[in-house]
Amino acid sequence: MPVTEESVVISRPVSEVWDFLTEARNWPSWETSILECEQITDGEIGVAPDGAGSTASWASASTG
Repeated sequence: MPVTEESVVISRPVSEVWDFLTEARNWPSWETSILECEQITDGEIGVAPDGAGSTASWASASTG
């Protein structure tokens, strides 16, 4: 099975990066399959907050 790895250097404190990544409304800026996302209950990620959002879907068509 093929494996792809990617890395990036972020010149910010770890806590700032974590805060950005765990804010649901920021997810579309780094996850291309998410069109919009909003956390709809209180709580930190990992404490099971509810969220609502839209994801992009991929479809393939074959010609016969």
